[in-house]
Amino acid sequence: MPRRGLLGVLTAALLLGGATAHAADIMSGKGSLLGSPGGDYLLKADEVTYDVKAKVVTASGHVEIDHNGRIVQAQNVTYDQNADTVVASGNVVMMAPDGAVIF
Repeated sequence: MPRRGLLGVLTAALLLGGATAHAADIMSGKGSLLGSPGGDYLLKADEVTYDVKAKVVTASGHVEIDHNGRIVQAQNVTYDQNADTVVASGNVVMMAPDGAVIF
């Protein structure tokens, strides 16, 4: 999945998932679910946070990102906007639309 696409998914999750701002400039959405099964992206995670100062988006707990049937599952996914890097960790699985495990 292109990193910029993931950025859009995680950022939108913050905006649409009931995100709130905390004193430490951290936004958090609990039990985030973004998108629709017919849409381009679907993000599921127990928690999504955005550190405004560090520009880091983190999805944690049973993370699943679906892009047109291509699925990435992990315990944690972090997007660092400054470094333009995405890191998935913890039981990472990538699946093709036919359900075949790629990684």
